[in-house]
Amino acid sequence: MFWKNIKSFFAACLDLLAPRCCPGCDVEHPAGFDGFCEVCEPLLERLNSKQDKAPAINAALILYGGPLAEGIKSFKYKSRTDYAKALRSLLCEQVHTYQPLVDIVVPVPLHARRLRQRGYNQCALLARAVARSIKKPLRCGVLLRVRDTVPQVGLGGLARISNVQGAFRATNDVKGLRILLIDDVRSTGATLSESAGALRAQGAKKVYTLVLARGD
Repeated sequence: MFWKNIKSFFAACLDLLAPRCCPGCDVEHPAGFDGFCEVCEPLLERLNSKQDKAPAINAALILYGGPLAEGIKSFKYKSRTDYAKALRSLLCEQVHTYQPLVDIVVPVPLHARRLRQRGYNQCALLARAVARSIKKPLRCGVLLRVRDTVPQVGLGGLARISNVQGAFRATNDVKGLRILLIDDVRSTGATLSESAGALRAQGAKKVYTLVLARGD
């Protein structure tokens, strides 16, 4: 109880020093609230088809667009890591279904140069919450981005596929394991396909992919 009270006290202090904001519109939240505001939340278009819904092999939770798109872009490109908690909460809505099906959780990696520039891998921040939620190990080092590709944003379908070909390599630590691969957005699926292929090439038994948002 003591440590819980201490944690709550410091959380309240953090709210005063750096108030939490809605990822969709950046409006300040009431103290202690995380998530999308009452205006943005109804605009999140959750996906419920069988092919999207976890634990599908390639699952996605929400259609990319509107407030979610704004939140993800700020999270990735504008260092708004304060949005991580709200986005992680969305991603974890269905992850319990993977608990008996996977052995480890793996984020799609950034190239070392991009990681130095950005200072964090947004997929790893999301994957950490997923791993904690289903009580599985988070393994960030078993999948590597060995080629520094240009951003996929703005590229057409064929260009996206070509851009990431051969960009990933897995270690043999994944042999025989069932893996939950985490990314933030899936558009053509080229990045996830290459990543999953690299894991399977090193003997992964099965690879599930889960993304927060699916583009049209």
